Amino acid sequence: MRKIRCPIILMSLLSTLSLVSSDKAAAQSDPVADYIANYYEMLNNYGDAKGSLADRRLFREEILSRYFLYEGSLIWNHLRPEGKRYITPREYLDNILTDFPEGIAFRYEVANVSNLEPANDGLKTIVRLKLTAKPAGQPSVSHDLRMVLAVRQYNPTSLSARIKSIDKAGTIENSAVNLNPVTPLVSGERPASASVSLPEPIRELELNMVRIAGGSFMMGCNSEGENSCYDDEKPLHQITLSGFSISKYEVTQGQWEAVMGTSVADQRDKVNTRYPLRGEGPQYPMYYVSWEEVQEFIQKLNRVTGGNYRLPTEAEWEYAAAGGSMAQDHLYAGGHTLKAVGWFDENSEGATAPVGLKSPNELGLYDMSGNVWEWCSDWYSADYYSHCPAENPPGERNGKYRVRRGGSWNDSARSCRVTSRRSSKPDMRYGNLGFRLVAP
Repeated sequence: MRKIRCPIILMSLLSTLSLVSSDKAAAQSDPVADYIANYYEMLNNYGDAKGSLADRRLFREEILSRYFLYEGSLIWNHLRPEGKRYITPREYLDNILTDFPEGIAFRYEVANVSNLEPANDGLKTIVRLKLTAKPAGQPSVSHDLRMVLAVRQYNPTSLSARIKSIDKAGTIENSAVNLNPVTPLVSGERPASASVSLPEPIRELELNMVRIAGGSFMMGCNSEGENSCYDDEKPLHQITLSGFSISKYEVTQGQWEAVMGTSVADQRDKVNTRYPLRGEGPQYPMYYVSWEEVQEFIQKLNRVTGGNYRLPTEAEWEYAAAGGSMAQDHLYAGGHTLKAVGWFDENSEGATAPVGLKSPNELGLYDMSGNVWEWCSDWYSADYYSHCPAENPPGERNGKYRVRRGGSWNDSARSCRVTSRRSSKPDMRYGNLGFRLVAP
C-alpha cells in the first residue's frame, strides 16, 4: 500500500470520510474503504481451510505485521463468548485455526467512518461496521463492531494505518469517539457508546481474566506443625465447582479510579487523614475499600462493560489460589517459599507492591498470597465447612462479617497460606485489604 506524507494541519481539516459498504468499496476511491476491504480479504484467505496450514500461518504473520500495532492492540472476543472479553490479535487468529478447522468466512458492511482527529501518537479514525462470521457447517453470527485505526499518513487515495482495537459497538452516531476519556465513569447511568470508550485500565482488567476449568478439590486444611491449621479451616472437605474466570491480578488503583473517580488517598481520608498510604500508583493494588464499596464498583463496571463481574466465592478463591486442576498442594499460592510468590511482613518493608512482581501460581495468577487481603462474596462462619454444600457453595445466607482471604504485606506467613481464613465487617476499610474479580 503506497504511503504519501500529508501535513498534520491538512489532516486536521479533513471532513467526515465517506460512508461505504463492502460491496461498494471497489467502486469508490476511499482509502479507508480500501484498507478495510484488504484486511477482510486477508482474513478470509486465512480462514479458508482449503489452504495448507503452512500457508495459513504465513497469512497470520502477514495480517499481524501489516494491520495491527506491534503492542497494545486488543480485539473483542466475539468468536469465544465464554472466554476472555478482550484478547490480542495473535490470540484471535490462533483461535480461528483451532476453533474452526473446517474454515470460517467473514462478511462485513461499513456503517460509518468518523472524522480524523488528533491522538497521542498522530491521528485516529473510528469505523463502525457489522461483521457476519460464517463457520463452515454452522449458523452465521453477526455483531456490530467498532474498529479504531491509528492513522499514520493519509491522502485522498492512500492510507497508512494500524488497527488499535476492535470493540463491541453500541449505537454510534456520525461523530468522533473519545478513546481516552479523562473523566472517571462515575455517573449513575451507563455512558453512551457514542461518547465513551473503555479507559485503558478497564481494558487491561478485561484482558487479564484467566479462565479456570471447573473441577473438584479438597478445601480446607489438615497440616500439622509450625503451619498447622486454624480451627475455622477444618474439616477438610471435597468441593466441586463450575468453571469461571478470575482476575490475573488484584484490582489496581488505576482501575478503581477509572470507574469510581476516587484515589487511594481519597479512600484513606474516609477513614483517617493521618493514616499512612501503603503504596501509591496506578499499578499498585487498591486498598482502603469496603466490601460495600466494592459492590458499587462492580455495578458500575458491569454497566460500562456489559459484563457480569462479581467477587469470588470463598471456595472459588481457594480453588484458584491452590492452582485449580493443576494444583501441586503448595502451602502458598504458587509454591512452598512465600518470599518467591508474595509480599508479607518479612519482605514488604511495610507497604504494598505493584501487582505481578512475584512469581505466579500454576494458573498464572499473581499475589494470591500476600500484598493485600482480598474480599470474597461470602458471609463468614467459623463452622461453615462442617455443613456447606458440596457443589458451588455460596457461603452462609446472612451474617455480620464478610470473608477475606490471602494475607497481606503486614501479615505473617501463616496468614498467607492458601487455606487461611479471615473476616471483616462489610463497611470497614483497611490499608491492607483489596479485592480481585471473577466472571462466569
